Amino acid sequence: MDEFQDTNHAQFELVRLLAAAHHNITVVGDDDQAIYKFRGAAISNILGFTAAYPDAAQAVLADNFRSPQTVLDAAYRLIQHNNPDRLEVRNQIDKRLVARQPIGPLVRHLHHDTLTSEADAVAEAIAGHVQSGGQARECAILVRANRDADPFMRALNVRGIPWWFSGTRGLYDREEIRVALAFLRALANPSDNLSLYYLGTSGLYMVNGTEMALALNQANRRHRSLENTFRNLHTAPELSAELSPESRASIARLLEDLDEMRALMRHHPTGRVLYEYLVTRTGYIRRLATSEQPGDEVKVANLARLFDVVARHGEVAVYDRVPEFVRRMEDLIAAGDDPPSPDPDPEFDGVQILTVHKAKGLEFPVVFLVNCVADRFPSRGRSEPLRIPDELVRDKEILPSGDSHLQEERRLFYVGMTRAKQRLVLTSGRDYGNSRPRKISRFVLEALDEPSADLVAFKASAIEAIQRHAPPADAPLSLPGILPPEAPINLSFRQVDDYQICPLKYKYAHVLRVPLLRDHRVVYGAAVHAGAMEYNRRRARGQPIELEHLIQAFERAWAAEGFISREHEDQRLAEGREVLRTFLAFQQASGTTPTMVESKFAVQAGSTRVRGRWDRVDLRGAAASGGTDEVVIIDFKTTDVRAQKDADRRAKESLQLDIYALAYWHHYGRTPDRLELHFLGPRHVLVGTAAPTQAKMDAAAESIERAAEGIRNQEFTATPDYYRACRYCAFASICPYTAEED
Repeated sequence: MDEFQDTNHAQFELVRLLAAAHHNITVVGDDDQAIYKFRGAAISNILGFTAAYPDAAQAVLADNFRSPQTVLDAAYRLIQHNNPDRLEVRNQIDKRLVARQPIGPLVRHLHHDTLTSEADAVAEAIAGHVQSGGQARECAILVRANRDADPFMRALNVRGIPWWFSGTRGLYDREEIRVALAFLRALANPSDNLSLYYLGTSGLYMVNGTEMALALNQANRRHRSLENTFRNLHTAPELSAELSPESRASIARLLEDLDEMRALMRHHPTGRVLYEYLVTRTGYIRRLATSEQPGDEVKVANLARLFDVVARHGEVAVYDRVPEFVRRMEDLIAAGDDPPSPDPDPEFDGVQILTVHKAKGLEFPVVFLVNCVADRFPSRGRSEPLRIPDELVRDKEILPSGDSHLQEERRLFYVGMTRAKQRLVLTSGRDYGNSRPRKISRFVLEALDEPSADLVAFKASAIEAIQRHAPPADAPLSLPGILPPEAPINLSFRQVDDYQICPLKYKYAHVLRVPLLRDHRVVYGAAVHAGAMEYNRRRARGQPIELEHLIQAFERAWAAEGFISREHEDQRLAEGREVLRTFLAFQQASGTTPTMVESKFAVQAGSTRVRGRWDRVDLRGAAASGGTDEVVIIDFKTTDVRAQKDADRRAKESLQLDIYALAYWHHYGRTPDRLELHFLGPRHVLVGTAAPTQAKMDAAAESIERAAEGIRNQEFTATPDYYRACRYCAFASICPYTAEED
């Protein structure tokens, strides 16, 4: 029986019963690695084994093929402070480990003035390791608890060093799993406000958090569910006025998805419903799978693990439907079930950040054992919620003569130290944000055989001290300085386009986020676009389409902002209704049916990821007869274009369409056959057409990379041009470089 030190009393009793007839039993264990008391493990099992089996032979495995002697000696000095409650003393054996590799460098202890300095120094040391020819995956940062990892993840982010955090959290605590479970809960229970809130604010719908909170507050005040509130926004004009067109569109799409999936779940098992939603309906898994971000690959693996859980439920369920699965999941989670998330891909070149408990059994060339200060490592002892009197366990367990909590913390520190294959660094900080300075951990002094700590601390600069108040590491990465060329960056088409027009405009809009009054042209365009998308959605689903449906969507998306006067607003409203009438007639005459409507995409160009969505993609033609469909990507514009030659020119010069073609090629492995810009006017629809080419897609990728390079380097110099940019720029009134007409 292996890892015998991790067994509990009941398991040992079971082993004794199994071996009772012949006393033929072999166990392997190390009392110095007994670190699972919180799981019920009893160290008395291994300490008292020879008392239960006095004739057992003992064999000490002293050869160590992992760590250098310097690390083993330091760890041995540390663990001897648990004497006499160790097997070495009790059984009078020699457990000193002997390295079978070169002696290696001495164990180092680095003390810093602040936690931020400590995290920065660790990240800087890892960066130096990589620059000298090493790999990031050769390094591990071991923390005492999950909550201790955040400063180190942030410090690695700042330097563009990839990392993987694998704490003791299980599968159900992962973001992508929470989204999937929130979907199933909202599907099964329309009154589950919390799940609908989480789903709506997730990356699938991205409803503004403040607006979602307003809707939730409205629902609570009216004693209605959040879903009911969303479905009846027309009865709450004050709330509807607070919601942006983007949020209303996302909410509408969320409700449509719920309706479609509820219709599906009536006749299909849970796994089919979840697959249709994550793969077909939202394309969530496809986007993660085609992403080059290592974190997205992990999310796919976690979702695959969830599908396994769903499949196991289907094998035992009498009637496998979503409501029954959700009910069973709630019972399992309440009972403490939480399967582990998958380990990282062995080829992933990133720093491993783990709790020491999670690191047991693993090994790394370079180990940073961090936060080596009092009350963190060792952690502060906690009283048991229901303490069992010593008299009730004295006959079953050998109680330690010393402080049992401190001894287990020391064993945990020992495990952390012996994960190092080449180099071990212990780090600490004086200031962790409290009023009193932290003392260096007694474990550091014991391991290094130092009577007292060297209190001279590496001091952080003023900028580093300010960094202590930065947002959590899992927040979107800001651009505080020049990023490495290989550092990933996420952009939208609009950001790329804004940077190409004028880098300073990009800075105003996307870095500084200078507030703007909403322009009437934006309001008008968004509302007409909403009406056109209503047609496309209904057409794609095969629903009846009347002009009234389009106008209702147009009016729902309308906002009375930015217009010169009420008469001006009324004029634009009337014009928008006429545009939709013309649009409907044009579409009905064409007889075409959309295949994808407002479908999201993400395209990778080098280390830059561009996100966006296709207004409409049509697959037309010959698939039914065995041929290949013609792929047409369509985008809708309300810009006033009156001549066919101008429409064609705009389509051929459109970087947006070229990026859309590039994205389609990345997602589906083929180039679209045609790109179209549909210019919607009150009297006609002009269709500008362009043929995508490999040269144009390559040029689009180069444009993305040029913009990304400038953004990484924070090159935000204005490029004033009155006729092409400045006269239409929303920031013209505040820009010191605005060009004027001669």
